[in-house]
Amino acid sequence: MNDNWRRWAGAAGTAAIIGMITLTAFSIAFKKGTDWWAAWGQWVGGIGSIAAAAVAVWIAVVGWQKSDAQYREKAEQDLASKFGAWIDREDLLAPKVMVANTGPLPMYEVQLGFDFPHPGKLTANLDKGSPARMKSVIRIDTVGPQPEPYVHLYATEYLTRYISDLAEDHLGREALIRVPGGQTLLSKVGESAARNIVPFGWLEVHFSDSNGQRWTRTHEGKLKPCEGWS
Repeated sequence: MNDNWRRWAGAAGTAAIIGMITLTAFSIAFKKGTDWWAAWGQWVGGIGSIAAAAVAVWIAVVGWQKSDAQYREKAEQDLASKFGAWIDREDLLAPKVMVANTGPLPMYEVQLGFDFPHPGKLTANLDKGSPARMKSVIRIDTVGPQPEPYVHLYATEYLTRYISDLAEDHLGREALIRVPGGQTLLSKVGESAARNIVPFGWLEVHFSDSNGQRWTRTHEGKLKPCEGWS
């Protein structure tokens, strides 16, 4: 629609200019008087008014479309802003994955990306993308509306295993101990490794809102259109 209006307005303006040049040449050639000029001046003025009106309508249409697009974008971002996930580090040996969706609709295709420093490379650069960091991604699929943030059990269990695997990768068998019942827990040195890495762990979440728009919530809490995982 924008291109059509632009072409129409441009054609009208061009026609007015050509008409004015033609009339000037005609009046000189046939020695027309002021009455003739007055009559044709009204016609040319009418053409100019039509062109001006077309331009005004085109500007209004573009403005309406831009405002509508901005409104839809804001509505989508407001919907996505109700969703987030983070790591509760109150207990460094038992960190929890917290999830919140206080909006009215579910969030779909939810993926959590854990990004932790390797216990043996804590003195290395801990910035995002550093080879000293170990990454892992899991899917938790759809997250429905909830009035309050809650502990996501599956993601929390995964995080517990992930931290244990990092400690074991660094310390070997010394990182774990077996207790009655066949359960495996972190040893004292394994707990020390966990306490060192948990404060520096990051969690990033990717998800789709009910409109199909993909979003990323960074480990810093920032919301932006999705970039990265599929």
